[in-house]
Amino acid sequence: MNNSLDRLLDGIAAALRRDVIPRLDDEYAAGQALAVIDLINNLKLRVDWAVPPLLARATAQQALIAELDNLLAACPDRPLAGEAFDALPADGRSLQQLCDRLDSLIGATVRWIGARPFEPCQATQAARAAISRHVRAELRRDMVLTPRPLFAEIARGNDASNSSS
Repeated sequence: MNNSLDRLLDGIAAALRRDVIPRLDDEYAAGQALAVIDLINNLKLRVDWAVPPLLARATAQQALIAELDNLLAACPDRPLAGEAFDALPADGRSLQQLCDRLDSLIGATVRWIGARPFEPCQATQAARAAISRHVRAELRRDMVLTPRPLFAEIARGNDASNSSS
Protein backbone atom coordinates (compact mmCIF):
# COMPACT_ATOMS: atom_id res chain seq x y z
CA MET A 1 0.00 0.00 0.00
CA ASN A 2 2.94 2.29 0.48
CA ASN A 3 4.87 4.11 -2.22
CA SER A 4 8.61 3.81 -2.39
CA LEU A 5 10.54 6.25 -0.25
CA ASP A 6 12.31 7.62 -3.33
CA ARG A 7 8.99 8.30 -5.03
CA LEU A 8 7.61 10.09 -1.96
CA LEU A 9 10.70 12.28 -1.60
CA ASP A 10 10.67 13.06 -5.34
CA GLY A 11 7.00 14.02 -5.05
CA ILE A 12 7.64 16.37 -2.14
CA ALA A 13 10.52 18.07 -3.95
CA ALA A 14 8.47 18.39 -7.15
CA ALA A 15 5.48 19.86 -5.29
CA LEU A 16 7.72 22.42 -3.60
CA ARG A 17 9.35 23.38 -6.89
CA ARG A 18 6.15 23.36 -8.95
CA ASP A 19 3.49 24.61 -6.50
CA VAL A 20 5.12 26.41 -3.59
CA ILE A 21 8.18 28.31 -4.82
CA PRO A 22 6.38 30.06 -7.73
CA ARG A 23 3.86 31.47 -5.23
CA LEU A 24 6.39 32.83 -2.76
CA ASP A 25 6.89 36.58 -2.98
CA ASP A 26 9.68 36.70 -0.44
CA GLU A 27 13.15 35.82 -1.80
CA TYR A 28 14.26 34.55 1.61
CA ALA A 29 11.27 32.16 1.82
CA ALA A 30 11.91 30.95 -1.75
CA GLY A 31 15.55 30.35 -0.84
CA GLN A 32 14.49 28.36 2.22
CA ALA A 33 12.15 26.25 0.07
CA LEU A 34 15.03 25.56 -2.36
CA ALA A 35 17.17 24.58 0.62
CA VAL A 36 14.47 22.10 1.66
CA ILE A 37 14.52 20.60 -1.85
CA ASP A 38 18.30 20.31 -1.62
CA LEU A 39 17.96 18.62 1.78
CA ILE A 40 15.39 16.16 0.40
CA ASN A 41 17.66 15.31 -2.53
CA ASN A 42 20.52 14.62 -0.11
CA LEU A 43 18.35 12.61 2.28
CA LYS A 44 17.15 10.41 -0.56
CA LEU A 45 20.63 8.93 -0.86
CA ARG A 46 20.93 8.20 2.86
CA VAL A 47 17.58 7.14 4.29
CA ASP A 48 15.54 3.95 4.15
CA TRP A 49 12.15 2.86 5.43
CA ALA A 50 11.95 1.96 9.11
CA VAL A 51 12.39 -1.81 9.35
CA PRO A 52 10.12 -2.74 12.33
CA PRO A 53 6.85 -1.52 10.73
CA LEU A 54 7.76 -3.22 7.45
CA LEU A 55 8.57 -6.47 9.28
CA ALA A 56 5.17 -6.32 11.00
CA ARG A 57 3.47 -5.65 7.66
CA ALA A 58 5.30 -8.46 5.81
CA THR A 59 4.63 -10.91 8.64
CA ALA A 60 0.92 -10.03 8.64
CA GLN A 61 0.78 -10.33 4.84
CA GLN A 62 2.45 -13.73 4.91
CA ALA A 63 0.04 -14.90 7.62
CA LEU A 64 -2.94 -13.73 5.55
CA ILE A 65 -1.62 -15.45 2.43
CA ALA A 66 -1.12 -18.71 4.36
CA GLU A 67 -4.65 -18.39 5.79
CA LEU A 68 -6.13 -17.68 2.33
CA ASP A 69 -4.23 -20.59 0.82
CA ASN A 70 -5.62 -22.85 3.54
CA LEU A 71 -9.18 -21.49 3.24
CA LEU A 72 -9.22 -21.85 -0.54
CA ALA A 73 -7.34 -25.19 -0.67
CA ALA A 74 -10.35 -26.97 -2.19
CA CYS A 75 -10.50 -24.52 -5.11
CA PRO A 76 -8.36 -25.92 -7.95
CA ASP A 77 -7.78 -22.65 -9.80
CA ARG A 78 -7.00 -20.51 -6.77
CA PRO A 79 -4.09 -18.10 -6.75
CA LEU A 80 -1.44 -18.53 -4.05
CA ALA A 81 -1.46 -22.30 -4.41
CA GLY A 82 1.27 -23.34 -1.99
CA GLU A 83 3.07 -19.96 -2.09
CA ALA A 84 6.36 -20.38 -0.22
CA PHE A 85 8.29 -17.59 1.46
CA ASP A 86 11.97 -17.08 2.04
CA ALA A 87 13.32 -15.54 5.22
CA LEU A 88 12.37 -11.90 5.67
CA PRO A 89 15.10 -9.49 4.52
CA ALA A 90 16.69 -7.19 7.08
CA ASP A 91 16.83 -3.92 5.13
CA GLY A 92 13.96 -1.54 4.45
CA ARG A 93 14.22 -1.41 0.66
CA SER A 94 14.12 -5.20 0.31
CA LEU A 95 11.29 -5.43 2.83
CA GLN A 96 9.31 -2.80 0.92
CA GLN A 97 9.81 -4.78 -2.30
CA LEU A 98 8.65 -7.94 -0.53
CA CYS A 99 5.58 -6.14 0.87
CA ASP A 100 4.75 -4.91 -2.64
CA ARG A 101 5.03 -8.48 -3.97
CA LEU A 102 2.85 -9.80 -1.15
CA ASP A 103 0.30 -7.04 -1.83
CA SER A 104 0.22 -8.22 -5.46
CA LEU A 105 -0.48 -11.80 -4.33
CA ILE A 106 -3.25 -10.61 -2.00
CA GLY A 107 -4.64 -8.45 -4.79
CA ALA A 108 -4.68 -11.44 -7.13
CA THR A 109 -6.76 -13.32 -4.58
CA VAL A 110 -9.14 -10.37 -4.17
CA ARG A 111 -9.59 -10.23 -7.96
CA TRP A 112 -10.05 -14.01 -8.11
CA ILE A 113 -12.76 -13.86 -5.41
CA GLY A 114 -14.37 -10.84 -7.08
CA ALA A 115 -14.62 -12.73 -10.36
CA ARG A 116 -16.86 -15.28 -8.59
CA PRO A 117 -19.71 -13.12 -7.24
CA PHE A 118 -22.28 -15.86 -7.73
CA GLU A 119 -20.29 -18.54 -5.94
CA PRO A 120 -21.01 -17.66 -2.32
CA CYS A 121 -19.32 -20.76 -0.96
CA GLN A 122 -18.04 -20.83 2.60
CA ALA A 123 -14.42 -20.74 1.46
CA THR A 124 -14.75 -17.45 -0.44
CA GLN A 125 -16.86 -15.91 2.32
CA ALA A 126 -14.22 -16.87 4.89
CA ALA A 127 -11.49 -15.52 2.60
CA ARG A 128 -13.36 -12.21 2.23
CA ALA A 129 -13.64 -11.98 6.02
CA ALA A 130 -9.92 -12.73 6.46
CA ILE A 131 -8.98 -10.06 3.92
CA SER A 132 -11.28 -7.56 5.61
CA ARG A 133 -9.71 -8.27 9.04
CA HIS A 134 -6.24 -7.92 7.51
CA VAL A 135 -7.05 -4.56 5.91
CA ARG A 136 -8.53 -3.20 9.17
CA ALA A 137 -5.46 -4.35 11.12
CA GLU A 138 -3.15 -2.80 8.52
CA LEU A 139 -5.01 0.50 8.76
CA ARG A 140 -4.71 0.43 12.56
CA ARG A 141 -0.94 -0.16 12.26
CA ASP A 142 -0.66 2.71 9.76
CA MET A 143 -2.66 5.05 12.00
CA VAL A 144 -0.25 4.44 14.89
CA LEU A 145 2.62 5.48 12.61
CA THR A 146 0.83 8.57 11.26
CA PRO A 147 1.51 11.81 13.14
CA ARG A 148 -1.40 14.07 13.95
CA PRO A 149 -1.96 16.67 11.22
CA LEU A 150 -0.87 20.24 11.77
CA PHE A 151 -4.32 21.73 11.12
CA ALA A 152 -4.14 24.06 14.12
CA GLU A 153 -0.81 25.50 12.97
CA ILE A 154 -2.02 25.79 9.38
CA ALA A 155 -5.18 27.59 10.50
CA ARG A 156 -3.13 30.11 12.49
CA GLY A 157 -1.11 30.97 9.37
CA ASN A 158 1.86 33.24 9.96
CA ASP A 159 1.06 33.55 13.67
CA ALA A 160 2.20 29.92 14.15
CA SER A 161 5.81 30.78 13.35
CA ASN A 162 5.75 33.76 15.70
CA SER A 163 4.33 31.81 18.66
CA SER A 164 6.77 28.91 18.40
CA SER A 165 9.90 31.02 18.71
